Amino acid sequence: MGIHGGGASRDWTLGCIALSNGDIDILDRYIGIGTKVFIRP
Repeated sequence: MGIHGGGASRDWTLGCIALSNGDIDILDRYIGIGTKVFIRP
């Protein structure tokens, strides 16, 4: 499972968290690849 760009308008990720590419760019400023992220409901 991962967080990736390329979406956010529909559920096509099969368990991943899809954000818009712009949101991924913002997230990239604060965390690096491999950082553990906990998603809470």
